[in-house]
Amino acid sequence: MYEHSHGWNAFTARYRINRLVYYEVVPHPMSAIRREKQLKRLLRRQKIELIESGNPAWIDLAEGWSIGQRLSESTSLSQDSRSSGRESAGG
Repeated sequence: MYEHSHGWNAFTARYRINRLVYYEVVPHPMSAIRREKQLKRLLRRQKIELIESGNPAWIDLAEGWSIGQRLSESTSLSQDSRSSGRESAGG
């Protein structure tokens, strides 16, 4: 996200895309690819309606995300998974 919001990606820099206003969580990468293709086929009006149904003010949903925050969260998650693995192995 940092690279996109700061224009380090050619596409986002060219079209001045700097906010995350919509996203979906899917269970599997193939589901994400299928959904992305569905979204690309929508008319612009339909895409806007989809965004505004969940984010009518077009608020940047990634506001406040930072590299340091992501690193500390991933470190915390990996430590949690290691400690939970030890508990299940011993029990």
